[in-house]
Formats: sequence, C-alpha cells, structure tokens
Amino acid sequence: MRRLLDDERKQKGSLLVAGGAIKKNKDRIYKKFINLAGGTTHARVVVIASSSAYPTNSYLDFKNTLLENTAIRKEQIVLVKLAVKNDPTTDFDESLWCDNANDLVEVEKIKNATGVWFTGGNQHRTTSILRNSDGSNTLMLNALYELYEKGNCVLAGTSAGAALMSDIMIGGGTSYDALSDKKIKDITDYGDDITEDNFIINNEGLGFFKYGIIDQHFDARDRVGRLLEGIFVEGNKTLGFGISEDTAFIYDRDLEELSVIGNSGVFIIDPRNAISKGLKNLSIYKNVEVSYLIEGMKFDLVYQEIIFDEFFKETAQVNTYSPSFMKCFSRSDEIFDFVDDYLLLNKDDLNIKDKYRRPFIVVSAFKNTRNEGEYYEVRFVQQSSTKRYFNPKSNKYAFINLLMEVHPWKEFR
Repeated sequence: MRRLLDDERKQKGSLLVAGGAIKKNKDRIYKKFINLAGGTTHARVVVIASSSAYPTNSYLDFKNTLLENTAIRKEQIVLVKLAVKNDPTTDFDESLWCDNANDLVEVEKIKNATGVWFTGGNQHRTTSILRNSDGSNTLMLNALYELYEKGNCVLAGTSAGAALMSDIMIGGGTSYDALSDKKIKDITDYGDDITEDNFIINNEGLGFFKYGIIDQHFDARDRVGRLLEGIFVEGNKTLGFGISEDTAFIYDRDLEELSVIGNSGVFIIDPRNAISKGLKNLSIYKNVEVSYLIEGMKFDLVYQEIIFDEFFKETAQVNTYSPSFMKCFSRSDEIFDFVDDYLLLNKDDLNIKDKYRRPFIVVSAFKNTRNEGEYYEVRFVQQSSTKRYFNPKSNKYAFINLLMEVHPWKEFR
C-alpha cells in the first residue's frame, strides 16, 4: 500500500509551475502537487485541458499519471469540460464545450477544488476561452481568481499551463525572431501565415504570478533570447523566470518565496541594470544578470534575494581543460552545463577578457532558421560577484550573478 501524502496547503495558497516534459521526476513533482492540494485525504483536483488539441485524452493521461504516482483515488480527479475544438479521437464532440466557461455546473467544479492543473498545448486556447468575446472575465475565470484569493489551494500547470500563469504571456516563437523585432502582440494577428518562429507576446496571461514573466522548456528549446526580449517588450524590466524541463518552481504565497523541485533548475533573468538598444530592428543587450537556482535554493520575491539551505557550499572555480571559445547552442544543450564547463571551471585558463579584465566566453546562438549563417552572439561574462555553488545532497551545481550580453552576428564566407 502506498504511503498517504501529507496536507501541505498554504494559508494564502501556492503555485506549482513546471517547465514541461515531466518524466524522471514525475513521482516527486506530482506528489508535491497533491501535498499542496491537501494531501491524500483532502485533495480535490480539477483538470483544465483546454490548451490541448486532444483535451479528453490529455486529461485521461494526466489522471492516470496521478493515480500511478500518488495515493489519491480516481474520484478525487475531475475534468472541467472546456475545449476550443473537437478531439477527433473521441466519440463525442468536444467543440460543444466552447461556452462552458460560463456554465454553472462546470464553474462549480472550480469552486470545490483544492488543486487545479492546467495541461500543456497552446496556452492561447485556454486564455481566450476563459474570457468573453468582449474581453471580460467568464464566470470560470472569476471562480479561479476567487479560489486563489481564498487560499488553501494550489494552481499548477506544465508547458503551456506554465506560460499562462503570469500577466504577460509569451505565446510562441524563437529567440532569433524575438530579438529581430518580429513580434505579434494583437491576438487578431493569429492566422495561417503564423509559424512556430513568430514571437507572440501580449498581456493575455491569467496573472496568478505577479513577479515577472515565465517561460518553459527553457534551455532545451533555446528560449533565453525570447524571454529577455519579452522582459523589455512588455515587462518594463521585470524579472524573467525560465524553467527547465522536468523541473518546477513552487511559489509559496505565505512566505512570498520561490523554491525549486526537479531534475534541473530555474533561470532568473534580471534586467534591472541592463542596457538595451536597437540596430536596424535588431536588439542589443548588455549587463543582463543571470542566476541559476536548483533544489535547496529559494528566491525571496519581495527582497529579490537568493537563500541557500545550510548544506550548500561555495565552490572554487578550478581548471579542468582548455575551453573552446565558439560553440552554437543546440536544442539539447543545457545553458548551465555549457557555462559551467567553458567558463566557471576555467576561470584562470581564459586569456580572453573584456575591457574591465573580466573573463568571458563567446557563443553563437539563437540561429535564424530561415537564413543560414545568421545568429546572435551571446557573451557570458564573469564579474566579481559571480559565484558557483554545490549541493552535496543532489550532487548538482548552481551559479549566481553571471552577466550576459547579446548582439547580432552574421557569418561571412
């Protein structure tokens, strides 16, 4: 018999926001979700699968995953019947659910919940269906806000379900297109000519997380450039939170703190001292500060300070091998591993320094998928406050206060 899960609800409520591709850590992440929803005894989970093109199947997959990895019963998991379009793989027409955000039966499910899970897919499907055609809130969206304000519950989501948590929402696009001033902000601009490269950003997000903009599948899909641009386009130099795959952050509203659970970490992009300028519709950035948080670290959202568990150790930046100075990020590269191997572990070997005599590395990244040989050059710079930390419990490393610079670069042949 599986161990019953504890009730860890927060008085003011909480968020669990995952970066997508929950695989190796699904047991821990989903158990934490149930803990925050009231544990085995009290959890009442509703699933909003409207972001998915296959909402019923998405719900069933999630339900089965919860049943396999937690100790709750199937009666404790309920689907909110909400969909933008029909799922052709089912026997009924889910497009009939398109007006259910104002259906009293479906809204009542939200009111009785202690945990809400937003699935992946296309975040615009959910944010649009939760608002009326005139832009006002549906009954269901108001019920979600009331539930969140009441507390003792958790709102959670992965991938698209993570992107919609903040006020400003990134709806799609590559880092190259984002930095190259190809932005789509008006939702009426969606059309047949929109591709996965087009950078879509607007204020459609549901606004549960007020401290910055969220992006997901962060390093696996090379999204640091689009998050950086999003911060400046809509966020008025707010913080950016980039969540790696198989990883989530937990926002504790009682303490106003953010913590990390999962395989990798959360990148915090801090542009407060950054300099930005444009050159022929191409973006240039300097002095952007980047920190990488892993389990055992917390981020105080009020004072914007990083807190370490007592077992963390600051590590010497020892030499391991001579670095290569040019490398292009691929979709499988993790930014932390690259920075750690090529910069932090080679501090004394680096004979390339900026005008302030700070060691740095240069990489070509954010490739233009349409024109071969066009990139953005990304420079990671070590400053005096850059530090590297080790968590002996997880055998993982983190860094804080690394500087990043970005500017366009073109191959000449």
